Amino acid sequence: IALVLAFTFGIYGAVKKRGGYPAVPTIAVEGIVALPFAIVALVAVAIAGQSVFFSPDMSLGAWQTRVLLVLTGPITAVPLILFATAANKTPLSLIGFIQYISPTISLLSGVLVLGEPFTSAHAVCFACIWAGAVLVIADAIRKQVRQR
Repeated sequence: IALVLAFTFGIYGAVKKRGGYPAVPTIAVEGIVALPFAIVALVAVAIAGQSVFFSPDMSLGAWQTRVLLVLTGPITAVPLILFATAANKTPLSLIGFIQYISPTISLLSGVLVLGEPFTSAHAVCFACIWAGAVLVIADAIRKQVRQR
């Protein structure tokens, strides 16, 4: 699964980058493509009786949950639009390197803030990921030196 995700995300990023598509229409099209799947999931949850959004509960807590559910769209879309705009103006190699930062921040916040265990398996994976990042950085530096 990890390899399929990496491969498909790489293709997705390359197509978006090479196409230079504007951010807002691209995010809108992606949302439209995802809409049928979201509707199916919403109907399935409602049929199972697990939907907070369509529940008959009219308490303040239920309304606060409904408002938060409605706000998840814009709260998700704004960072995606900002990222897509920046990605169109940034070299793909730099974007790939920056993607190393997100899981590192997640790991550090999990271990340091939430107190999750950091096993030897985590340490090995972390070392492998950053060894790859060091290789990418070294290659970029080597190319810069050759160009000068």
